Amino acid sequence: MNGCGPAAVHGTYDSHVRVSILDDNPAPMVQHSEPVPRQLERIVSKALSKDRNKRYQTVTDLKLDLEQLREELHLSRSDAGHKMTKARVPAQQRRAMPRNPN
Repeated sequence: MNGCGPAAVHGTYDSHVRVSILDDNPAPMVQHSEPVPRQLERIVSKALSKDRNKRYQTVTDLKLDLEQLREELHLSRSDAGHKMTKARVPAQQRRAMPRNPN
């Protein structure tokens, strides 16, 4: 099986791969790519759950979780960038800077 990274399941023959998909739990994403946000690992694990009752029941539910994760990651990057900017400017200079009224 070709893809854009290491295979999540392995097998000598296609039938072995199919059995592996049905029976084996995939390795954690962190083994294939680092760093992986915990929330993304949780979403992928839920989507791939062997128990159909634990999987997403609709694509809309999966989409909502992915959108929420995207917003959280965007906000955390924005906060990190803001903190880094503040950290680079000495405190004396920050006090002298005009404040943004917004």
